[in-house]
Amino acid sequence: MTEASPRRLPRVLSCLVKGPLGCLAFVLGAAVVTLLLLPPVGGRFLDRLLEEEFAAEHQGSLELGDAWFGSFYGPQTIDSLILRDPDGEDVLRASLRAPSLVTLVGRQHSRYGPVVIRVPLLRLRAEGDGQTNVTRALAAIPHELDTLVSDDSGLRLTHPFEIELQVEVARVRYTDARGEDGVLDALRFDGTLLLGPQETRLVLVGGTSAAGEGLHARLEFSRPEFGTPQPWTYTCAAEGLPGALAGILCSELAPLAAAAGRRVDELSVEQQGAQRKIHAVDEGARLELVGERDDGALVSDGLSARLVLPCADARASALLLRLLPLVSAVECLDPRAAHAFELHAGRWPATGDWHELAGELSLSLASAHAPLLPALRAWLGGDEPLTLSGLQQNAHLADGTLEYALFRVSWPRGWVEFDGTRELESGAGEFELRGERDGTALAPLHLGGAAEEPLPVAPAPPDPAPADPQLPHPPRGG
Repeated sequence: MTEASPRRLPRVLSCLVKGPLGCLAFVLGAAVVTLLLLPPVGGRFLDRLLEEEFAAEHQGSLELGDAWFGSFYGPQTIDSLILRDPDGEDVLRASLRAPSLVTLVGRQHSRYGPVVIRVPLLRLRAEGDGQTNVTRALAAIPHELDTLVSDDSGLRLTHPFEIELQVEVARVRYTDARGEDGVLDALRFDGTLLLGPQETRLVLVGGTSAAGEGLHARLEFSRPEFGTPQPWTYTCAAEGLPGALAGILCSELAPLAAAAGRRVDELSVEQQGAQRKIHAVDEGARLELVGERDDGALVSDGLSARLVLPCADARASALLLRLLPLVSAVECLDPRAAHAFELHAGRWPATGDWHELAGELSLSLASAHAPLLPALRAWLGGDEPLTLSGLQQNAHLADGTLEYALFRVSWPRGWVEFDGTRELESGAGEFELRGERDGTALAPLHLGGAAEEPLPVAPAPPDPAPADPQLPHPPRGG
């Protein structure tokens, strides 16, 4: 006798439960379809089946209570839906209510609703590895390769069916990776869940009711429902997100979270398969990220990260002090101009760990003067600042450490060129400098130090041999 095959959910429900839609999308997909598309039954069969199916596919757990499905004359209800992370901590508690099914009897209907989902509390917590409690709860359980086959059994829709949705979230509590807490109250989203033979599509639009600085967002998830199983495609566009919450919802922003403003003016995220595009605007700063998501980072030879900071922005000065080891400050000459920093062909971490940052870094700087460190002023024999106007230079970045080679800047009486390394996070580095003053080569200089001071002077090395006046140091590049 062959072993009985396990119970399986219909494809239209299974496709939603197994997809990494996120917390609200799971509630809308799995619970709404359970309410509307399964036949009337009594007792605890369907809700237990859904709990078991979820537990078989995800690291977290789902608990349904007081559920009534398939009521023709009364409302469809799930009084209690609880999503928990793998540690057993609550992620959300929700309830669902939908109209009776009597209007669907005897006629063809393509629209139903509204289905009202009420979430008293949604808890979002960023983990140190770039994950959140939500992604951990919805993380898939690995299966043997031979079990990963398409399941086309069960219910399939022959015509599109649209469900009207209303989502009310009373409170969102969030904690970012740095331990910063925040609260958002009274979120409201309206949207539709389209179920059909060609695709499943979920669209939600809404935010807070507060004017001015209120949060406004649009979320869209879609997936083809024919042929071989396809990954979800989704887009998210938001305005007025709290800075800490933006870093939780879009973990690629975590490395810059400490420098974010109170609210992120614009944030959009698009993902199709592994390809991910991110656009963020924060108090005049702009960040564009394109790459393939892999193991908690954006990677690939096609990785592109472009950060544009207004010249007068304090964040631009702080970043330049990390990148330019020769200066004690950066003085903007044109407040309307901007500095551009680009990273290509490398790795952009989603964990906030600068040690994982890698690639080819290029700088394109606006007009600015940079006063020299005291050791540089003594070496050059003058107080004139370096000139950063139109400076364009490259540096290699590996494991969060900048590697400079033939990096050159000008000053009024000559030029300075250096090789060396500097850790972005700590600021520690070692450098060998060469330069020219009034057409005469200077003796090489060694600098090094730790982060608390802007590269203090290390113990002086032995005096180098005097430069040969017949062999002046040749200029290299501009």
